[in-house]
Amino acid sequence: SGFSFMSSAELVNQATISSDSRFGILSKSGSDAKTMFTDKVVPISLNYPFFFKPIQDGMDRPKTELAYRVPASKFTRRKLDNSDSPEELDGLDTTIDWKNTGDNSYDGEKLKLLVHDESGKWLRPDNILNNWRVTKTCLRLGSRIIGKCMMGSTSNALDKGGDNFKKLYYDSDVTKRNRNGQTSSGLYSLFIPMEWSYEGFI
Repeated sequence: SGFSFMSSAELVNQATISSDSRFGILSKSGSDAKTMFTDKVVPISLNYPFFFKPIQDGMDRPKTELAYRVPASKFTRRKLDNSDSPEELDGLDTTIDWKNTGDNSYDGEKLKLLVHDESGKWLRPDNILNNWRVTKTCLRLGSRIIGKCMMGSTSNALDKGGDNFKKLYYDSDVTKRNRNGQTSSGLYSLFIPMEWSYEGFI
């Protein structure tokens, strides 16, 4: 299975067991991120068995945001008077969404898991190094790490985004860490050779 599918499955897995959390998707373009969301994340969530599926708001096949929360309803006098009634449903208040590609995507948000798909294929003027500098701050509060990033890709030619991805990969060497135990990029590198998983051959 490919990185996009594995990370989509992990997004839904984490989102359905987390409360008050936000999960995000970025790709080499906004339409790629949307396609990953609509063609992978949403079907995985739809096919969950009923006993794992949280209460969901909105449409069953959303295009922009998958929201695990109680659907909104109008306040009525009776509801306000019976506000302590036990039949109130609790939702997770957790969302999965995607953003258009750009250096400042997700700036100012707090994410529990960010999936960076096709990060070795960002074409100018978009730059994965600039974006990672920004999105890394979405995964921490001060010195405390509150979220993780799954970043994966096959690599483009060096002049078509591959060079920046290569720099990021070499900055993620787990044998070179600072006093906090972190690599200089904040990520851990993992290289899977093509010949290990080339479909139809291996």
